[in-house]
Amino acid sequence: MSPHIAINARGTDILDGRQVRAMAFAPARRQLLDQTMHDRGLDGAGSRALVVGGGYSPIAADLRDRGFDVTAVDPSPAATEIARADTPGVTFRTAPPTALGVDSTSFDLVYAADTLEITDDLDTVLAQLSDAARPGSTVVLDTVTDTVIAKLVYLIAFPRLPFTRIMPADRYVSSRLRNPRDLKRACRRAGMNVDSIIGFEPASLASLVRAVLGRRAGRITDDDLPGVAGFHLGERDHAPVVTYFAIATAS
Repeated sequence: MSPHIAINARGTDILDGRQVRAMAFAPARRQLLDQTMHDRGLDGAGSRALVVGGGYSPIAADLRDRGFDVTAVDPSPAATEIARADTPGVTFRTAPPTALGVDSTSFDLVYAADTLEITDDLDTVLAQLSDAARPGSTVVLDTVTDTVIAKLVYLIAFPRLPFTRIMPADRYVSSRLRNPRDLKRACRRAGMNVDSIIGFEPASLASLVRAVLGRRAGRITDDDLPGVAGFHLGERDHAPVVTYFAIATAS
């Protein structure tokens, strides 16, 4: 029997595509955090980090483990409760990305995931992220570009094809997938400058397919996904094919 597709939900018969995506991406995100902290001289000890759209919060946990005082904000009350139960040592709250409700200019690192590609109000979201960041601090934008391949994955394979479906059909739309050029322009309007673009990708197309099919069939668990999919960083400033990080500095 096919699993029930849902987001922000747990259960033996539920496949939460948002969590599947987060776990598959985890190695690349950790690699990105380590590289960014090294390149920018960031020390987690005594620093504050804000995670927006972290879901069940593997990103928040990674930042906590690097010494940051972490606040995580997610629009889903259900995801927030799951994250709060799973991730001690992090402050959790529920709020939309257009109205975060956090102190202005108070974070040394702001990380937005699973957010830009599902919002119609990009300028307001970026303004909120910029406002939360201390001047000169780092903002990581983790999102999806608008290539043909990205659209095939996010608009067809993940939400519609029977064997690779892991997301509700209305989760993504074409207009919310933004290429680095357009995102850079939007960041400038919000008072941030994008310093670098770093794509990330699976070990191979075959590994990504194996990961999705295996998880849908129940042959692997969410915890197995990182090893099967093998996501890693691409070459710096190489045009991303599907997913990418924009590393910005708040003005």
